[in-house]
Amino acid sequence: MKFKSIKQTTYQNEDSIHKDVVQIIYGVRGNDSLEFENGVLRFTYIAKFDEKVKISQLARYNINNGEQDEWHTYKYNPDGSYSIEIIAQGARTVYSGKYDKANLLKEEVNEFGTIVYQRNASGKVEKIFFTEEHKNTEVIAVYYYNEKEIILNEIRIKESKAMYFRYNDKGLINEMRMVIHEENGKKQSQTTLFEYEFYDS
Repeated sequence: MKFKSIKQTTYQNEDSIHKDVVQIIYGVRGNDSLEFENGVLRFTYIAKFDEKVKISQLARYNINNGEQDEWHTYKYNPDGSYSIEIIAQGARTVYSGKYDKANLLKEEVNEFGTIVYQRNASGKVEKIFFTEEHKNTEVIAVYYYNEKEIILNEIRIKESKAMYFRYNDKGLINEMRMVIHEENGKKQSQTTLFEYEFYDS
């Protein structure tokens, strides 16, 4: 299953008219890609490969000024696991992710915290743990599966914020909804819908 494009359409609160659309179109190799925001090309991604024809670096270029503003570095281990580090302009790491042969195990996001994914023997996520800097680790998500696939789960980042996910029959996210309860009693929400296109296998 090779992605041809992924489109994310985001609505704020219950406004179904105004929206933000981000679409990434992938090359047939799955690495070089174009990123559009509301129909306007914003970023291009160009991949470099090592001697084993595995991607070693992915460079993101800003269309507005033509400058490279992100470096995605891939490192591979003998057991098949690998890691990805994203360095933004200014030489600071904004993201790092660790994977086994196929699945994301751990993420570290600058100025946010660390996320660890607990998976079962089939590779499906069972729980997600979150650690803010200098704070205790807590379970923020528990996944429940039926005989076919997960149908709904909740991620509660803080008492005032929760995220809900729905999945399609391929196990991909169909809908993501974030709800924030503010101190003044008001509720803010954001809904993102996902659409996918694939290359013929």
